[in-house]
Amino acid sequence: MAKSSTNRGKPPARIRALVIDDNELVRTFIEHVLRDAGYQTATAEDGIAARDYVLRTGAPDVVVTDISMPRMTGNEFAQWVRQQRPDVKVLFLSGYGSDLLEDEMCLQKPCTMRALLQAVSTVVRSADL
Repeated sequence: MAKSSTNRGKPPARIRALVIDDNELVRTFIEHVLRDAGYQTATAEDGIAARDYVLRTGAPDVVVTDISMPRMTGNEFAQWVRQQRPDVKVLFLSGYGSDLLEDEMCLQKPCTMRALLQAVSTVVRSADL
């Protein structure tokens, strides 16, 4: 069942975050940073694995995804998951520039823990991203 409320005011420990990146080191770094900040985290190595996870467990509150991945890109996954639950927040990560997706929140890789947490917090609080 899709949630219709936003995550404003929701403590991080109650926010489910899905981290998607085909680079295991990047994926693990992001997952640890978010988990240490109190988010409930899960990971997937690409959009297909992420889709399978969502089909098993339901959509997360926020997705942090690489843009360029084999099998299913981050953008393709974001479009799919938003069909399942339109209020899912998405933060895109890119090693190629942050202006690749219009009207989306993007963060340049590599990034600091602080920049990552600020970007995720901004996306979670946003009603229109």
